[in-house]
Amino acid sequence: MARQKGKEERLSILILSNKSPFPPNDGSSVAIESMVQGFVAQGHQVHLLAMNTPKHPKSPADLPEELKEEVEMTMVEVDNRPFIGKALYNLIFSTRSFAVSRFDDKGYREALCGLLDEKRFDFVQFEGLSLAHYLEDVRKQHKGPVILRAHNVEFRIWERSAAHEKNALKRRYLRIQAERLKQFELEKTALFDALVPITEVDRQAFKDLGISVPSHTAFSGRAFSTTEEKSRKGSARFFFVGAFDWLPNAQGMEWLLRNVWPLIRAEEPQAELHVLGRNCPDGFKKVKGVTIHPDRQDASGFFQEHQILLVPLRSGSGLRIKIVEGMSLGKAVVSTSIGAEGIPCVSGVNCLIADQAEEFAAHALQLFREAAFREEMGQEASKTARNYFDRASIGRSLIEFYKKL
Repeated sequence: MARQKGKEERLSILILSNKSPFPPNDGSSVAIESMVQGFVAQGHQVHLLAMNTPKHPKSPADLPEELKEEVEMTMVEVDNRPFIGKALYNLIFSTRSFAVSRFDDKGYREALCGLLDEKRFDFVQFEGLSLAHYLEDVRKQHKGPVILRAHNVEFRIWERSAAHEKNALKRRYLRIQAERLKQFELEKTALFDALVPITEVDRQAFKDLGISVPSHTAFSGRAFSTTEEKSRKGSARFFFVGAFDWLPNAQGMEWLLRNVWPLIRAEEPQAELHVLGRNCPDGFKKVKGVTIHPDRQDASGFFQEHQILLVPLRSGSGLRIKIVEGMSLGKAVVSTSIGAEGIPCVSGVNCLIADQAEEFAAHALQLFREAAFREEMGQEASKTARNYFDRASIGRSLIEFYKKL
C-alpha cells in the first residue's frame, strides 16, 4: 500500500535489474541509477532486486551512503556466462533467444517470489527485456501495475549488427537470434501494463510494431546544479567511451579505425584518439595515434580530460548514454545517425552527424582545428542536455504517468 510522507503520497517501488547500477560505470548502469535517483528525489521508497553476474560483478557495499535510507538492495548471484557450448546447444535444440534465456535463473526467481511474499509494492518496474521471464511470477503475487522500461528495441540491435557482420556464419547466427528475440520481445512487451521507452524513437517503433499498451518516454537523466556547471576544457583530443563486449561498439570502432582514422591522421599526424572501454580487441591497440586506457571507475574524469567525443556506431538502439554525458559536460560530439538516434541532436547546432567516412573525418577535423567552433558546439550541447535530461523533471513526469495506470 502507498504510504504517506508529509502531505505527499510516498510510493513503494520494486525495480528488477540484471545488474547493480552502483557504481554506474556503463551505459545501462547509468540508466538504472538515474531512475533510482529520480524516484528517491521525489520522496519514494525503492527496493532494487539485482543480479550479480560474472560480467558485471558488484558489491552491496557500493550502494552510496546517501541512498541507504531510501533504497533497499538485494543482490542475487547469477552465472549467465555465454559459453560457446551453451550457445550452440541453444541454437540447435531450442527456439528461444539465447540473448535473454541466459537471464532466466532459478535463484533469482526464488528471491523475487520471496520478496513479493514479504513486502507489498505500488509498482514493479522491469529494467529491460532480459527480466521479462519473471513477469508471470510477479503477476501471481503482485496486483498493482507492472511496467517494462525498455532500454532499447532489443531485436533491432541484433538486426543491425548482422547487417554489418562480414563473416557469413556469424551473420547468419545474428539473424537467427534477432528473429527469435523479436518474437520474444513483441510477445512479452504486450503483456505489461505500461511501457517506458528510453527515447521517443523507440516509443514510436514499438507502436509501429503493434504494441498498444500505455507508454511514456523517459530519458536517462542527470542531476544538474542550479548554477552553470563548469567542465574542465581538456585538450583537443578525440575520445571514445564504451565496452567492446557490446557488439555495436566493437563494430563501430572497427569502422572508425579502418575508414575514418587514417583520413584524420593524414591531415593531422599529431591527432590522438583515447579509448576507454573493457575487453578492447588487440588489433585496436596497434593503431598509430590510438591510446587504449584500462577500464577506470572515474569515467567522468576521463570525459573531463578530452574535448571531442567520437560516436561511430552503425548499429544499436535506445539511448547512447555517453553522448548525454558528453553533452552535459559541454563536449563537442561527432556521431553517426544511429549513434545520435533518439537524442535531440541537430547537426551543426549542438553536434555534428555524418554516416560516411569522409564526412565524419571532415567534421572531426573541423572541431580539432577550430577552437571557437568547438567551444560553440560544446556550449549548445550543454544547453540541450539541461533542457531535456534533467533527472528531477523526468522523475516527476514518470510518477504522474504511473499514478494514472
